[in-house]
Amino acid sequence: MIKRKLEDLITDLLKYFKIVFIAGARQVGKSTLARYLASELGYTYISLDDPEMRKTIKAAPDLFLATTKSKLVIDEIQKIPELIDYIKINVDTNEQKGQFILTGSTNIFHNPKIYESLAGRMVITKLYPFSAAELKEWDFNLVEILFRKDFYNFIKDLPVSDYEKAVSIILKGRFPPVFNLDKFSNKWFSSYIEARINKDLNDLTEKKLHKLSNVKKLLKLLADRSAGLLNVNHISQELKTSYQTAKNYLTYLEALYLIEPLPPFYTNVGKQVIKQPKVYLLDTGLITYLLDLSESKFDFISSDFGKLLETHVYLELKKEISYSQQEFQIFYFRDDKKNEVDFIIQNQKGELIAIEVKAKTVINSNDLKGLRVFYNRYADRISKLYIFYGGDKIGAEKLNDTVVYKLPWRVLA
Repeated sequence: MIKRKLEDLITDLLKYFKIVFIAGARQVGKSTLARYLASELGYTYISLDDPEMRKTIKAAPDLFLATTKSKLVIDEIQKIPELIDYIKINVDTNEQKGQFILTGSTNIFHNPKIYESLAGRMVITKLYPFSAAELKEWDFNLVEILFRKDFYNFIKDLPVSDYEKAVSIILKGRFPPVFNLDKFSNKWFSSYIEARINKDLNDLTEKKLHKLSNVKKLLKLLADRSAGLLNVNHISQELKTSYQTAKNYLTYLEALYLIEPLPPFYTNVGKQVIKQPKVYLLDTGLITYLLDLSESKFDFISSDFGKLLETHVYLELKKEISYSQQEFQIFYFRDDKKNEVDFIIQNQKGELIAIEVKAKTVINSNDLKGLRVFYNRYADRISKLYIFYGGDKIGAEKLNDTVVYKLPWRVLA
């Protein structure tokens, strides 16, 4: 069993919070992690995917909680959202920490009433598909060490995968059920998407959606736009639907944790920066399937590889942030002259690191343009500047009076 990095964070959070919620898409490993935590920590594990269990609890949720003596892990809590009210009553009459571990594959907290009922009683964590750090058993957190002066000591000996292996990993993605599949991953993704659209999406919405084909078409549009700006007007036009309907569909996909918006970084600079979010899909294997890409016909210099690579690096950074003991925020930067930096990460002190992603093996002055603009605006807050590039050596480029560190992106594959 691959140890999930989130395990240690959850174990610590249970000492300080009454409820720990594990959010994440279907099939990222929440149930496996939840069962393991229940076994290790002495909790009773309850799966609401079990129809008989749902029937029993729905009949008398108050009695169910009152007669369960041990602490509970309740898997897929969105199946019985009304149970939340009874959990609230329980934790309000008991000061003990770590009473519940809840998991959910849909974001029930997009309902303000549900979120407010547990505000101050719960902390939310998020589980992603496998990370490079989990598969390679790193004993450090990449985002944490990128802020450190001695970052080189942590990554100098990391192996750099060859291109063929690295591209294969990115195309396949890191969903646990797909990770060990030698073939038929396309069939898995096909059934996965059908289940999310036909089952989970309709469960999430108050009224059934009649144009489910539009949702699948939207997923394909977003796969083609992963790592790009999210323009709802353009999407609504391509779907031939209203702006509000397109926005609703996006909200649903985000609530299923299938897509993530990335907000822009800006301070008081008026109209000088773009304020649209960018959008990323949950997994590069999902993009591969939706765009019908394959290793045999893959072009390493195509725009498809560019969006896959940027999405891959984004997801690895988000995974590291998700299980860090420290707090980080991640953004992108783009001004009205199209100077862009792929990722800006801010720590608790307000310090920044800026990260650019390039597939190419040789970096020139033009590749530093976005970093140069960003550095000129925020030099007093910047801790480090980085480029993840296609080379296989750690290096550096001079930028004004500072340094841009070059790291092989293939250490993440």
